[in-house]
Amino acid sequence: MLETQLGKRLVHRDRKYVGLTPEGEAILPWAQQLVAAAEAMGQVAGTARGPLKGELRLGAIPASMPATGYLVEAVRARFPELNVQLRALTSRQIERGLSGFELDAGVTYLDFEPPAHTLAVPLYGERSMLVSSRGGIALPERPDWSDLGRLPLCLLPQGMQNRRILDARLATLGLALRPIVTADSYLALLAIVRQGQLCSIMPTSHAMLLDGLDWAIATPLPDTGDLNRVGVIVSDHTPMSPLAQSVLAVARDLQLPRDMAIKHAIVRFDGSIRLRHAILPEKVDDMLADAANQVIEDWVSRHGRGREQLLPLLHAIQNAIGYIDDGFVPLLACALNLSRADVHGVVTFYHDYRRRPAGKHVVKLCRAESCQARGGAEVEAAATRIFGVPMGETRRDGQVSLEPVYCLGLCAIGPNALVDGRPIAGVNGAALDRIAAEIAA
Repeated sequence: MLETQLGKRLVHRDRKYVGLTPEGEAILPWAQQLVAAAEAMGQVAGTARGPLKGELRLGAIPASMPATGYLVEAVRARFPELNVQLRALTSRQIERGLSGFELDAGVTYLDFEPPAHTLAVPLYGERSMLVSSRGGIALPERPDWSDLGRLPLCLLPQGMQNRRILDARLATLGLALRPIVTADSYLALLAIVRQGQLCSIMPTSHAMLLDGLDWAIATPLPDTGDLNRVGVIVSDHTPMSPLAQSVLAVARDLQLPRDMAIKHAIVRFDGSIRLRHAILPEKVDDMLADAANQVIEDWVSRHGRGREQLLPLLHAIQNAIGYIDDGFVPLLACALNLSRADVHGVVTFYHDYRRRPAGKHVVKLCRAESCQARGGAEVEAAATRIFGVPMGETRRDGQVSLEPVYCLGLCAIGPNALVDGRPIAGVNGAALDRIAAEIAA
């Protein structure tokens, strides 16, 4: 029927399916989007008055499987009528699965070769350990990275990201590994290690899987300071499917063992630029991210997720925290099911949304035409001298910010100012001196 509508042959046929024609290959991504959108519409309609149902298609790198077990159990506990299909995949397969709408979410590395066009929630930080068998390869009591070159190793192949991360880390130390055996699963590596002729390097998150194995010994490798973050990712599409929203929500609330857990905050990866390692939320400290998340969660629970909630929610965040950090943009986009461009456009369009912390006192001077005609430019020049700060900046001691504002509604008696929310009319040099004295008191 689609071929009839388009007037093109889309499929090569003989007695059975042979493949897609060039026209079929060209429309395949669009067809995948249509199918995914239809499935999401069915989920939205089904959850409007009932619990989330269906199947969550989750891909996870082998290194993440111990933590993924906690995630799957948390999903089942929150959504008991939801089935989970878990597949062990490479990071590249996960990225392709998300872009082709074959996966709803993935668990993968976030910082090394970060996935493009995704939203992510970090789950834990990965470190490395040496694993051997008792009576087999003797491990140094306190192994160093330089010891690895002298040990007979079995490792993951270079097609797997954990191995590429390991190789890149050692390359910075001037080292290279030459494993005797490679295998594409940790289960296979453990089976080889048990024979006593080789040892291996594994993530410390797998230590829990060695509990009760009296033949296995594990020794942590030194911390290099480069924590490999692993987290849940979903495609950064608008609107976001109920399954993707749900797994992100579960990931944010997930309680992992203390030795692997890290702070949860939704972050974004944008493959449209080459410098993809500049992840905005890393500029936000944990307490600030937690505060923003709390405001967002409280607001959404009371008012919902509609587009119309963006402006008042931005005001609520600014009232609570003092400004709208760039790192809050992906948090807001995910919470309200908007694109990052939507949120960024609103924040940058309205001057009243502050993007940096303000001073203890905020002095706003009107730049509207009426105040300018009454000497506003001279008042602004005097203010920058008296307060010791350029317009649009905050003084180094953090005591005062000087900002422009456009019309305070007192046009007949300007120039006007707004000092800590209090309007002052007919501002001149003497009035500015009084304001500066009040601030200094």
